[in-house]
Amino acid sequence: MSSSPTVKRIMRECKELRQNPPEGIVAGPLEGNVFEWHFTIKGVEDTEFEGGRYHGKLVLPSEYPFKPPDLVMLNKSGRFDVGSKICLNFSGFHPESWQPSWTIRTMLVALRAFMPTPGGGAIGAMEVNKQQRKKFAEQSLDFKCTKCGAYMKELFLDDEAAKKKNSEQEEEDEEDEEDSLEIEESDTENEESSGKKEKKDKKDENSNGETMENEAKVENGVMTQKTEEREENAVVEQDGEERGREERNTIAETCREGSKVRLVRSNKTKKDALLDWLVFSLLVVILAILCKKFFVRFKDQL
Repeated sequence: MSSSPTVKRIMRECKELRQNPPEGIVAGPLEGNVFEWHFTIKGVEDTEFEGGRYHGKLVLPSEYPFKPPDLVMLNKSGRFDVGSKICLNFSGFHPESWQPSWTIRTMLVALRAFMPTPGGGAIGAMEVNKQQRKKFAEQSLDFKCTKCGAYMKELFLDDEAAKKKNSEQEEEDEEDEEDSLEIEESDTENEESSGKKEKKDKKDENSNGETMENEAKVENGVMTQKTEEREENAVVEQDGEERGREERNTIAETCREGSKVRLVRSNKTKKDALLDWLVFSLLVVILAILCKKFFVRFKDQL
C-alpha cells in the first residue's frame, strides 16, 4: 500500500505543505491514515469571518488524484453546514469537473476564498447574517477537534503576534511623524525670523553694493575700451599674416603645376619618339619581306 502511486502523491503533497504552508491554512493527514486530512482555515481579514478558526476534513478516495475528495466542516462558520458534505466544483459532488492537477493545497486555498462569497443554495452551504457569523467567529476559538486534537486558540499564534507587532510599529511611526511635524513647525518659525534679518542685511548690502557697482562700471568701461583696441590690432595683424600665407601658398602651387606640365610634356615627347621608331622599324621589315618575295618570283620566272 505504501508504494502505490496514490500514497506517493499524498506524501509528496504533505511534504510540500510542511515546507511551504499557504497563508492562513494549517493541514495534515491523521496519524496512521493518509487518506483523511484535517485542516484549519483562518478567517479572511476585513470580512465577518475575521478572527475565526474554521476546522474541517478532506477524505481522499483510493483513486486520488483521479477522483475528487469529500469535504466536511467540523465547527460552525455561518457559511457551511457542520458534519455535511459540501458541494463545490472540486468536491465529490462534481467528479465531471474534477482535474487531477488539483492538489490539497489548491483546494484549501480555494475553500478559504469561497468563505466570503454567497452560498447560492448549494448543498452544504448556509446563509446567515453578518452579526451571527461574527459571533461564530468568536466562538470558533474554543473549538477543539476530538479526533486530531487541534485546539483553535493555539493555532496561528505567530500570525497574531506579528499582527500585534505591526500595529505597535504603526503607532510608533505615527508618534514619530507627529514629533517630526512639531520640529518642522519650530524650524519654520526660526527660518522666518532669520529670513527677516537676512532681508534687512541684504538691503544694507544692496545700498553699499550699488555704489561699488557704479565705480566698477566706470573701471570696466575703461578696461573694455582698451581690450577692444587690443583686439582690433590683433585682428589687423592676423589678417596680414593670413594674406602673406595665402600669397606664399599661391606661388608654391603655381610652381608645382609648372613642374607637372614640364614632366608631362617630357614624357609625351619620349613616348612619341619611341612610337615613331617602332612604326619605322615595322615599315622596314615589311619592305624587306616584299623585296624578298619579289626577287624570289623574278628568279623563278628566269
